[in-house]
Amino acid sequence: QVDVGRLGDEDQVAPSGAINTLESYIGLPALRARHGADDEQELMRFIASLPAEDPTMRALVAGLRVVHAIYVPDTIVLAGGVGLAMEGSGGAIHARVSDGLTTLANPDWSLRFADSLYHAASGAAMLALD
Repeated sequence: QVDVGRLGDEDQVAPSGAINTLESYIGLPALRARHGADDEQELMRFIASLPAEDPTMRALVAGLRVVHAIYVPDTIVLAGGVGLAMEGSGGAIHARVSDGLTTLANPDWSLRFADSLYHAASGAAMLALD
């Protein structure tokens, strides 16, 4: 869990009980609770329409910046349904993460998105076969 701090008027609590973590802002249960929709397609449209200033997007940017400082990745992939829904915001997310990023980070990093709802499961299966 990545602590991203309070990014709105109220603390956000994840299903695990953690407060103001990436999961509490951008986890699917948190997004469902915030949007109030049971319909997956409607929820994905809601996620795709989130503006950069939204606490969910700010939490994602903050979390990715922490990941950069610790792991120095070449590529970050946002997988699953949430990642698929956010692909249209990829340029803005990359720009916000990169703006003033720590010098410890790889300045040539790339941001990719799932190409399937089963992206993460497919990757895990491929690793299991190795």
